[in-house]
Amino acid sequence: MAQHNFASCDKVTVDDREIRREGPTFTVDTLSELKEQHQGALFFIVMGADQAQQFQTWKLWQQIAANATLAVAPRASSSQSLRLTDEWHNQYQVKTVRLNMPLKMLSATDIRSRIRQGALPTEDLTPSVLQYIQQHHLYLDQHD
Repeated sequence: MAQHNFASCDKVTVDDREIRREGPTFTVDTLSELKEQHQGALFFIVMGADQAQQFQTWKLWQQIAANATLAVAPRASSSQSLRLTDEWHNQYQVKTVRLNMPLKMLSATDIRSRIRQGALPTEDLTPSVLQYIQQHHLYLDQHD
């Protein structure tokens, strides 16, 4: 889906190593491999404010924070979450940048939930991603 979503972005490369890896896959492992492969490169992990607030629960999050900057997209779900996004990282020594972009009301979790309920989120997904989800019958099961 990432390949579909970023198909029109010439300077974006979608790396599929996590889906090729057997067993559980963790951001810390992927980041370690990428840093070894691209020495001297700067790494950014893009996430919504809702995920940023949970970042300290990620496996070896301190190692991730030492090797990448979190690029945080604000969420429109509440003004409190926006305020916390600005403050939470100070106590953990995490490098962050706030993405200057339109606020989105839905998270990925919300989108998957809507699809399970039969409501296609056409306004929140690119047509090619929505088509991919439909063709592969994704997110119809609670465990997807």
